[in-house]
Amino acid sequence: MRTAILISVMLVGLAGAAPVPTVSTCALGGPIPCVTLVLGDVIVGDGQTERYNNGTYVFHGNVTVQSGGLVEMILSDVSFSGAQPLRVEAGGTIVIDGSSLSGSAGDVTAVLQLDAGANVQVVGSNFTYLTLSLASNDALVEGNYFQLGAPAVRLTDFSGTFRENTFQANLVGLNATGGAPTLEDLTFHGDTLALQLHAVDCVLRHLALLDVHDGVLLTWSRCTMTNMQLNDQSLPPTRGLDIRDGVGPIEVAHNSISRFGTGIHYCNADVNMHDNSFAGNGQDVSSC
Repeated sequence: MRTAILISVMLVGLAGAAPVPTVSTCALGGPIPCVTLVLGDVIVGDGQTERYNNGTYVFHGNVTVQSGGLVEMILSDVSFSGAQPLRVEAGGTIVIDGSSLSGSAGDVTAVLQLDAGANVQVVGSNFTYLTLSLASNDALVEGNYFQLGAPAVRLTDFSGTFRENTFQANLVGLNATGGAPTLEDLTFHGDTLALQLHAVDCVLRHLALLDVHDGVLLTWSRCTMTNMQLNDQSLPPTRGLDIRDGVGPIEVAHNSISRFGTGIHYCNADVNMHDNSFAGNGQDVSSC
């Protein structure tokens, strides 16, 4: 089978920006799709659109979406190198739909940065060895699968709703600092720490934390946690809910917590617990 190498140049970014070379490898005589190598930094400015759809793309530079710019990644396989391979600034727009995105295997430091004020639609996609860092309250991020991240998702001063996503085998599933996030209908499988929440005023409801090592670490926060299922297989010294230094009332109600070293541990926090069920924990509740 012959293979053709096509080299093309596309102009992206602000007026006067240097062209970014791409290399497209196409297998002739068969249905195998092209792999497009993007060899430099891409800057998408006001009024510009870059579409990476229905293909396989390998980025060897960084992508920056400025105010008024639009990037689409729809039904594609996309891989990145670098520490911050994608940034969407305030006023920029990103659409990721039905795609698989990955960083370098074994490297959990790559961050996809979605700034406050960015227009974000991320649905039905898979993320591996990446951190999706989100500060845009109006973002639509639903139906995605996050694995092998540390954390897989980072919310910063986020006061929107984050729902209907699945996490698996992350060092940390979701980290939130600041803001007033509502987290609902999330599923975690086998994460070392499912949720790490600091200085938030949060609502957690209808979460499933399944076979996780530790469930929720909550510090310097006010939170309502209801209708959650948490279970573990490893017992000591794991904790289902670890609540420390609360800054206001913390409501813990109608949750099912099983097979942790300690089901609920709290320290220096005003915790109102009622109508929770426990099974197979080393101890159900402890305090300091």
